[in-house]
Amino acid sequence: MGRTLTAARAQVQSGREGAYLGLLAERRRVAESAGGHFWVFRDRASPGTFLEFSESPGGTPVPSPPALAAELAALARYEPGATDIWDEVPLS
Repeated sequence: MGRTLTAARAQVQSGREGAYLGLLAERRRVAESAGGHFWVFRDRASPGTFLEFSESPGGTPVPSPPALAAELAALARYEPGATDIWDEVPLS
């Protein structure tokens, strides 16, 4: 099976972005330790809006440890359906 990409849109209140980004650094370490990658992008036009991308090998998303997921949920608002899972399509 190919790689899987998870994309999530997060909204973070002003003043809480530093803590949020610190947790995402830990999220990146978790992804990399499982052979994956993690990126975050900030929306220039919408303050406090971020896109999180996690790439994992083997077709299964790399989950965040429960404590880390709970801390992120306390800092960022993830709308229902804000997380999409995409599977790589091999091209010949």
